[in-house]
Amino acid sequence: MFDLNYIGHAGWEIKREDFRIICDPWFSPNGAYFGEWKQFPDNSFLLSGILSQDIDAIYISHVHDDHFDPWTLGQMDKNIKILIPKFKDKNLFKSIQNLGFQKIFELDKDQSMRLKGVEIKIIPDEGYLDADSCLLLDDGESKILNLNDCHYDFLKLRGITGEVDLLLLQSSSAIWWPCSYDYGSAKKKELGKLKRHNILNRVAKYSKILNAKNVIPNAGPPIFTSPNLQDWNTSRRREYNPFILMDDSHKFLLDKGINSYFIIPGAKVVLSGLNVSVKFDKQDADNIYKDYNTYLKNYLGNMNSIEIKTPSEKEVSLVIQKFKKQLKIIKKISKFYVDKIHSLVLFDFGFLGKWILDFSLEDIFVPFDNQDYGYHFILDPSRIALLFQEDSIDFEKYFLGCNFTCGRDPDEYNEFLFVILKHFDTKRFIISESLYAERSNLLDEMFVIEHNGKKIEVQKYCPHMFADLEGIGFINKDDKFVCPLHGWKFDLNNNGECFSNKTICLKIKYIED
Repeated sequence: MFDLNYIGHAGWEIKREDFRIICDPWFSPNGAYFGEWKQFPDNSFLLSGILSQDIDAIYISHVHDDHFDPWTLGQMDKNIKILIPKFKDKNLFKSIQNLGFQKIFELDKDQSMRLKGVEIKIIPDEGYLDADSCLLLDDGESKILNLNDCHYDFLKLRGITGEVDLLLLQSSSAIWWPCSYDYGSAKKKELGKLKRHNILNRVAKYSKILNAKNVIPNAGPPIFTSPNLQDWNTSRRREYNPFILMDDSHKFLLDKGINSYFIIPGAKVVLSGLNVSVKFDKQDADNIYKDYNTYLKNYLGNMNSIEIKTPSEKEVSLVIQKFKKQLKIIKKISKFYVDKIHSLVLFDFGFLGKWILDFSLEDIFVPFDNQDYGYHFILDPSRIALLFQEDSIDFEKYFLGCNFTCGRDPDEYNEFLFVILKHFDTKRFIISESLYAERSNLLDEMFVIEHNGKKIEVQKYCPHMFADLEGIGFINKDDKFVCPLHGWKFDLNNNGECFSNKTICLKIKYIED
């Protein structure tokens, strides 16, 4: 029997007899992503209970601020075992080590650890774009899979975990598209509706493929602190808002025939065999969700001031110089990504001016002089200066806060531009390109489907993040072939053209009778 305490966001305390593990504890009073995110609902009242008990292990799924929280970990006993995924990128390992922890165990999907009667398995998902992981706990009677916001290939995951008794997973957006893009209001709502639809259907897909007997949606959404983003806080109930409240996710899953449970921070969950029971104060839940906007207003109004480091004037003044220097290094070492940036990119750094990224030029980064560009970004130079203070430079730490503006013309996603920005230091960039090279070898594999009485050879792996399409890809009512991992659609009547990114396509071939 497992006893679980929900400690907010993606955080869990999981116990069995004398076994106790903490997952992704996030309590920082400064939130995450330069203070742009705050925990929702408030979980601060649970911190003392976490710190006051003996802990066997802490599991950290990945390096994002809302999962790896140095503030919380800094208050915990440094003799506790830390369990993390085995990534090629050692940034997470080194960051934990720098906090003073010495018992750090890196686990791969083929490894497991047995601790006080519980088999522990970590399943890393390190791709060229993202790195995440999930946690499998098995006591011989019940299996818990903590998927958090890991988007592992559906069928490969099922092959590793088998059927699970309790599935914990994210059911809300944690991305800046479309909210940070400069679309008009109507367009933004249209795309937000699509994003919401794709997220909820992915949650249902995981639940069904893993044949999860019980499901608990969690791991978000946060509350945005910036005045610029309040519309995305107050409209959480609307069909166009991808930052889905957990009670709405729960209702969606129930409507799909999935055995879902709703929770709030402090909820007690008991898993005995296949059976789950959940206890929390209903009045507390009503105070949060029945009148959500009142709770939101009070929560934001009572929030203590968020302390964020301020870069020096000199650090800010050097942003362009440092940005340009690293871009030149990237161009020199890149074997794949730079060649996939097919248009100029405008970076507007406010008082530091507007600059054009043009990889075809020797100077690469030049002042804007009315050049035609595809993508554009409006960025806060002080935030970029803070990024350059980090040991590992990752623009995602800024982007996930959603408090910036970008756009593209034509409106076609180029993931390789973001791959460059998300892996903006030399070591991580080289690792990312090596992972891309490994995965790209899969793109020539094909499988056969039938549609309208005809056989079609279809590319087996999605060109976006390489999800295995055999067995999970499907044709919708509009004759579009759909990858359910991220909802990307491909046109079977037009050479497999992708509707999300016109620069790529899904290889297809109609088989002659």
